[in-house]
Amino acid sequence: MSGKTMKKFHAMIIRLYRRLLPRQQATDHLDDDTILVQVAQLSPLELLHRARLRYLATLVKADLEDAWALLAVDSHWTGLVEQAMVWMWDQLSNSSSLPDPRISYLPWLQLIQCSPRYWKRLVRRACEHSILQRQRRHQVREFHRAAFSRLEAVCPELPAPGRSQQDPHPETVYGCLLCKLRCQNRAGEAAHMCKAHRQVSRLRRLFDSPACPACLKHFHTLAKMKAHLYYSAACRGHLDSLSLECPVALGAGSQQDGRLEQMHDRVLPPVQAHGPLRPPIRMREVIVFNEELNEFLIQAVTEHPDPTTLEQRVRGFAENLAISWTDFEATLRYFVLNFDEDDARMFQIDITLLRDIVTKLVDPMTWDIFAETGAMPGSYLLPDWHESRCEDIAAHIVGCGFTPLPRSVGRHRVLLHAFCR
Repeated sequence: MSGKTMKKFHAMIIRLYRRLLPRQQATDHLDDDTILVQVAQLSPLELLHRARLRYLATLVKADLEDAWALLAVDSHWTGLVEQAMVWMWDQLSNSSSLPDPRISYLPWLQLIQCSPRYWKRLVRRACEHSILQRQRRHQVREFHRAAFSRLEAVCPELPAPGRSQQDPHPETVYGCLLCKLRCQNRAGEAAHMCKAHRQVSRLRRLFDSPACPACLKHFHTLAKMKAHLYYSAACRGHLDSLSLECPVALGAGSQQDGRLEQMHDRVLPPVQAHGPLRPPIRMREVIVFNEELNEFLIQAVTEHPDPTTLEQRVRGFAENLAISWTDFEATLRYFVLNFDEDDARMFQIDITLLRDIVTKLVDPMTWDIFAETGAMPGSYLLPDWHESRCEDIAAHIVGCGFTPLPRSVGRHRVLLHAFCR
């Protein structure tokens, strides 16, 4: 009934599907569409559509007037059922004479009442059609990716993929430079850095109980306490100014927080505690950056002031350091912001060239992990991709030509040569 619950349900179903994959693919970084195609199963939303359509037939067969009176008032549930019926009609519109349920609902109701078994077969057929259509779209997408990779090998002068002239700035990306892993959002990046590299969020060092030390509110669970500090700038800034270093408590997903979640049951609101508040303190701004990378940048600029090799040295150091893209970008921006013209004259460095190098380093499209995975995500629409990338490649081939590749010897020719010998 909420977006948070739907996201959790989606993640759990995809995690279950991932366990059905072969062992050599279970640890690969696959998107949701690839996992659904590999296991040939319905998506989490389609599972809910199928369950609602089957339950609708059960309600019609039961013929309970009181239940229908209650369901008629529940506009949210009726909207979900309508969404499921529209999805079913989209799957069967080319092979069935049923009209659009949004225009004519009576034939659908008569079908459920008179032929419940045929209704179940129609639901099953819609599910099978949805699975096959997803496999077809995935096959076409993979064909486009393979074609693009071969065309880019033939035409190395092509511009980088995923960059259009109308939108030269790429979207915000997240990932780990050491593992060469791209994440979908900031939460996934933080979860990977915590699980793989034991780098916990700085917010978890500001509290050790479900009670906020700044506003004295009790949030019942540690996960809700961390969410409070994430969204409350006043409490977060107050605790940062105190320079608290609490022991890291068990976070979301732990057994301790699970027990607190069961006791809380998402019903109890935050409780305001009573007691003395801390006196007003002098607020200070906390700048988050990676100290190890910052020290390397200072050492690289002061001891080896050669700007021609600075970019390669920074890239090599970052790829061998357990650092997220968010911390890497923040550290570089912090360094170039505090490196002024006086420092440039002291170390005899062109500050303009240094800023250009940093601008190139913080561009995610200059890194292989973001250029490859961000070129064409699984949910990207093929018509939009065709209008952007295909037209660029076609115009380049027409204008500049291409380098013909030598034709490889096929297996049939090899077999014929063996018989001739």
